Amino acid sequence: LGAKLNLGQIYGIIPLALILSIALLVIKYLVFGGILRLTKETGKFSHEMALRLSQCSEFALIIALAAQRYNRLDPAAIDLIQMTTLITMILSSYLVVFLLPTPLAVSPKLKQD
Repeated sequence: LGAKLNLGQIYGIIPLALILSIALLVIKYLVFGGILRLTKETGKFSHEMALRLSQCSEFALIIALAAQRYNRLDPAAIDLIQMTTLITMILSSYLVVFLLPTPLAVSPKLKQD
């Protein structure tokens, strides 16, 4: 039970996973930011929330693994989804910690409980 990342194929999918990760982060940031601005939220709040919401979630992994279990998804696609999700989680966490107010911020100026 659980996700099994094929370590032998990782190096072959990293370039595509990086491209997809960056594309997803940018697209989700723009969509969430646009929706929040349409609801009359402030620019600062829209920016912060869109950045926090832009990562792919573990829910994508659950759906992908369920699809694989019923032979609806190729194992290579599962590896790509896992790598893309992992990369977006790492990148978005990095961005949040270095750019936004949070208890884990690295800058004293951004530390906020």
